[in-house]
Amino acid sequence: VAIVSMIEGKRLRKQICPPGELGGASVFEARHTVTARGPDGGPLEGRGGAWPEGAQIIETHQPAALHITLFGAGHVGRAMSRILGGLECPVTWVDSRPDMFPRKTPGNIETIAAPAPVDFVKTAPPSSAFFVFTHAHDLDYEITAAILSRGDFFYCGLIGSKTKRARFESRLKERGVEAPVLKRLTCPIGGAGSGGKSPELIAIAAVAELLALSGANS
Repeated sequence: VAIVSMIEGKRLRKQICPPGELGGASVFEARHTVTARGPDGGPLEGRGGAWPEGAQIIETHQPAALHITLFGAGHVGRAMSRILGGLECPVTWVDSRPDMFPRKTPGNIETIAAPAPVDFVKTAPPSSAFFVFTHAHDLDYEITAAILSRGDFFYCGLIGSKTKRARFESRLKERGVEAPVLKRLTCPIGGAGSGGKSPELIAIAAVAELLALSGANS
């Protein structure tokens, strides 16, 4: 007996196995011993016949691929694209300046030149991760505001200093963004990294920060 459903971006697989015969299932999260009875109170039937008392439900969770959207094709964006190109996750890379993208990008990265990058906030799937590092503070603000307004994002990372964060928070509060949502904004990005200011170090620290968070929530 197997049931497959989607719960909060994760594939949840439930399998009923006899006691001591776990069927080789890869158990990630939980096992629950159940009373193996059918709806009518009789034995619960499976392909191998009736399941005995004490059968176990085994739940295995497999994280869905994390979708990442990058806003900005400057030095940090290009450095991050090189790192993300080695990961098995879909990446959408948006900038208003088509000449900023490299000639070739890894197969998992889609580049989009758009006059209004903020429009692509709403096209990202639920539970997406966003990185914002465009060439203009006002554009950074509009994109960040749009992401926070969605509410269903997994991660929102904004490049900048603590001073930039404070300025943005003040404007976002005036815009009606509530404190619990503001706390979900990560700025500066890669805060646990080496503190280096080169694009490569910022990108490495930011991606590491995202992967650590993704692993903790998988």
